[in-house]
This record gives sequence, C-alpha cells and structure tokens, in this order.
Amino acid sequence: PVRISLMGAEAVIEDKIIEEPTTVEILFINSLTKHEWESIRIESGITKEGVLDLVFDLVGGKAPPLEGRGYTVGFLTLENAKSHGAAIPKAAVGYIALLSQSKSVYETLGDGKAEGFDQAKGIVAALAGQIAKGMEVFKPIRNIKSYDEYTFTHGLNVAILTMALGKAVLVPDEILEGIVLGALCHDVGKQTVSREILNKPGKLEHDEKKIMDRHPVEGARILMALPNVPAIVPVIAYQHHMYKDGTGYPFGVHGIKPHPASMLVSIVDVFDALRTIRPYSHARTTTAAYNIILKEARQGKLQKVFLGPLAGLSNIFTKGTRVKLSDGKEGAVIQENVDDPLHPTITLDDGATLDLDRNRMLLISEVI
Repeated sequence: PVRISLMGAEAVIEDKIIEEPTTVEILFINSLTKHEWESIRIESGITKEGVLDLVFDLVGGKAPPLEGRGYTVGFLTLENAKSHGAAIPKAAVGYIALLSQSKSVYETLGDGKAEGFDQAKGIVAALAGQIAKGMEVFKPIRNIKSYDEYTFTHGLNVAILTMALGKAVLVPDEILEGIVLGALCHDVGKQTVSREILNKPGKLEHDEKKIMDRHPVEGARILMALPNVPAIVPVIAYQHHMYKDGTGYPFGVHGIKPHPASMLVSIVDVFDALRTIRPYSHARTTTAAYNIILKEARQGKLQKVFLGPLAGLSNIFTKGTRVKLSDGKEGAVIQENVDDPLHPTITLDDGATLDLDRNRMLLISEVI
C-alpha cells in the first residue's frame, strides 16, 4: 500500500518528504489541499474500478473519512505540535501504517482467530521500538485523533497512550507489554454489537444499552479462548469500564476492585474517547477532557496516581495555562513542575505567587 499525506506545508509518501513531486503526485497533493484532507491510503490490490472511484471522490470533494474499494481518505489532526525536520511526517505516516494493522487485528480477533493476537504483539513490538528511542516520539503523535473507523483508531490510540503512561509511572517493560496488548484489544467485544447500536447518534434504549454493556464480557470471552494470551489481557478487556468506587459495568460483580493495569487503561480509554468525534458526542478539547478526568478521579472513579503523568504527557500545565484552585481562586502557571505536573507554581490574579508543591492543602480543581 501507498500512503500520501499532508503534514502542514509538507507532502509525504510513506515516510519520505516529497521534494520534487511528479505530475500524478501533484494531482493528489492538490486534491488533498483543495478539500482540506490530510491523507490518502491506496491499497496494493486496488482495481481499475477502485481507482475510478477514488478519482470521483477526489473531484467530488466528499466529506471524509472515506473508505472505498482499495483506498481510504481522511484526517490527521495535530494540535500544538511543532515540526522538527521530518519527525512529524514520519510519526504520522507510521501511525497510519499501524492503524491498518490494528484494523486487521480486530477483524481476526473478532473471528476468533489466534493470528490476530500475533499481529497485536507485532504492533506492541513496534510501539516499544519507537518508545525505546525516547519519549519525544509522542509529541507529534499524542494529538492525532480521528482518522479511520472509531473503534480501530481508538484501540490504537489507547495502546499508544497506555505505553507512554506506563513508561511515565515506571512500569517494568516485561509487565507493560501485556498491559499495552490489553489496551490494544480492550474493545474487541464490540465486534458482537450491531453497527446500528455502535453508531447510533442518540441515547441508547434500555435493551440496546444492555447489549452494549456486555462488550467487556464478550471481549474477555474472545481473548480467553485464544492460546498464549497473557492473563492480564482478558482482565483488562473485562474491567476497563469498572471503576474504583464500584460503579461502571459489567454489573453484578461485587467486592472486586479493578486491577491496577485495568485502571491505567481505563483512564486512557476515557481520555481518548472524550477527545474523539463519536456518533453521539462531539470531540472535547484536550483541556476539557482532562477536566472531566480530573473530576472523576477525585470522585473516586478513576485512579488519581495517573493524573499527574497524564497531564505531563498531554502538556496540560504549560506556562501561561490558567487554572482554578480548590479554594475558588484563579491564576496562571508561571513554572511547570516536571516531576509532578499537578503541582506547578502559579501567580494568582491578586498578584500572589503560590508553589503548589509546597502548599499541598490546595489542589487544582479545573484547567481554564
């Protein structure tokens, strides 16, 4: 397959910046620019009919994401990312490559085929290889949101951010690999939910919600039926909607607290879902999504220990960010705290300077 993408002012094919485009490449680039699309993936087996369909889509300017016979067209959204040479194009194109693999993973796992799990392990190895080069790789990737069908994109997003968050809280590599596999596969149970329910734009009826709420059970069942799956993987699939305070689902599981690995995946799952356009919800900004996470963690639903590292990965408390404190006062961050992002130094609106690292009685209640 061939991927042609626009990253800011640059056009790339695979991981190479196009310096002197050919006539055909210019046509693709002009079409992407005209319709404000950002990427086209052309499969290796595309037929003549598929090429004609793609041409009509390019001329017609249909709203993406589009998926035709042998091609996909869509967006890559990079928020507040600065280009350092070819880092952003390479990261984004690599992300698209992994995305196509994750789609295959979900399809084969949904069919109960063990090969799907081998593919999942390959994706985790690829992610691990990228992270081994340094956390910098996540700067251009972390704000890439909706590109392909939601479930596939979401699973990969959760795996990527779970890997980064696990590294940030010093989870050993041999344990983290299983957790990231669980993150990648956490929603495989949605294969058993009809598309009508998955993509319903409004509120689910009672019977529909019961079906949707079974996807963690079905996901665990699918994963437990496969050979050589680390035990934590179906646990994460089963528990990713269970909360610390006993709420969430599956229902009827009393006295069981979610595994710490499930809690790690859960907070990432919620964070990414909030930041993605879904049939029944608009996409929140990173700040708005973090405020919801912050509130739910302090209500006892999500694990608070992950709040700081998640803020650090998402650049939430950068210099100049306005915040509201637990005593109602407001101010702006003047000094980030790399070791504990939840406790920066701020200047209050009344002119006072406050180091939250030394004033632990006060908490940030909201990012403005």
